[in-house]
Amino acid sequence: MSVEEGGSSGRRRESVKVAISDEEKAVYDRQIRLWGLEAQNRLRNSSVLIAGLSGCGAEVAKNLMLAGLKSITLLDHRKVTEMDESNQFFIAPGSIGQNRAEASRERCYLLNPHVMLQIDTSEIATKNDDFFKQFDLVVLIDQKYSVVNKVDRICRSAQIRFAAGGVFGWTGYGFFDFNGYTFLMRAPKRSGMDSNTVVLDRSSDGYAHSEKRPRCDIRDAASADNGAEHPETIDIDDDEDERIKMKVPYPSWEETLNVDWTQKKLIRKSKRILPNCYFPIRALLRAYDTHEEVSAELALKLWKEEMENCNRNFEIQAIDGGDATFFMDPPFSPACAIVGAVIGQEVVKALSQNEEPLRNLFLYSALETAGIVCNFPPLV
Repeated sequence: MSVEEGGSSGRRRESVKVAISDEEKAVYDRQIRLWGLEAQNRLRNSSVLIAGLSGCGAEVAKNLMLAGLKSITLLDHRKVTEMDESNQFFIAPGSIGQNRAEASRERCYLLNPHVMLQIDTSEIATKNDDFFKQFDLVVLIDQKYSVVNKVDRICRSAQIRFAAGGVFGWTGYGFFDFNGYTFLMRAPKRSGMDSNTVVLDRSSDGYAHSEKRPRCDIRDAASADNGAEHPETIDIDDDEDERIKMKVPYPSWEETLNVDWTQKKLIRKSKRILPNCYFPIRALLRAYDTHEEVSAELALKLWKEEMENCNRNFEIQAIDGGDATFFMDPPFSPACAIVGAVIGQEVVKALSQNEEPLRNLFLYSALETAGIVCNFPPLV
């Protein structure tokens, strides 16, 4: 049994490291070829909490079940509604009135019986700090702004990776906070230097150090001695093998969603980097934080306020005020699929510590057929 320490927080999590079995190697063969056995083993030993089994939450759960984690906990205190039956594919017909997490159990489990699936029917807002320490990563979907803020603070303090997201009609967002965790990134090179030389050109935060992986050259054993290569030789280029370990800093939920765009240094930049869907998403996060149901009139009112706070003209924008109904329920299934896929992708990156993650806010608008990655707050 190994004991992992959570750094400055003093958190200690005991976990039994389990190697991937031969049966699982066969099941996960394609993704092992994609990101390697070591990364798959990290996924195999990861536990994730998904709170919120909406249409978007089901997409995230589907992607993580198929990735082959150790365990997933589905948490939701809400009851299945008629809208859930029509846009949440884990929920079977005739489930109205049942708990959403319970109603999602059977179909979710069938995706991958190798993953331990647990159900929690309590409310995420009532959980204490210790509850979250059993997980390697926490995902909140379609939760109130204040709840996301509270849980993000807990996870940052305990050094637990965190993601959140939601869909409002035809638009949605994904937020990522993997602060201080290590990722394997491609090593930058400088022209004129040997291809095996790893060069770090980073800020002096003491985070980065190099790691070399061996060159992979698959040859026929009998012909390798005389230099002849097998016709099916696979020669993986050094560019694909050289990686550096780097800890990536992430701002908190509060820092990301509460940028003061009226700062002198940000006024001009905001006109260039703020996507049109940023304002209605901010407005809806505010609205649902204090209301169980939100009308198009309230959404439009708060949308205008958000734009006025950034000194933007509401009348001059790509998304018309008449489009406010497109931000109302029910959630647009393709928007759920896209936002859920991006969140799932980034969770897999974080747990496998493989490839550079997105930083740190993904905004999607089906009205504009655009998905935009924003790094907020921007550097000034």
